[in-house]
Amino acid sequence: LYGVFGGVDYGRVWYADEDSKKWHTSVGGGLWITLFKNYTGKFSYFSSKDGGRFEFSLGLDF
Repeated sequence: LYGVFGGVDYGRVWYADEDSKKWHTSVGGGLWITLFKNYTGKFSYFSSKDGGRFEFSLGLDF
């Protein structure tokens, strides 16, 4: 099995001594593939005003 996905993220960074009220957004998507009914790989890219982020992950379904 395989497929595509899209997403939007909207949030803030929280930590002690931070008083910024700035909210950050990103938009992107990617591809996923499942092998042997148990292993899933995901490739994605999300872009924002702060820069882009590439992600690769492998997982085991159970």
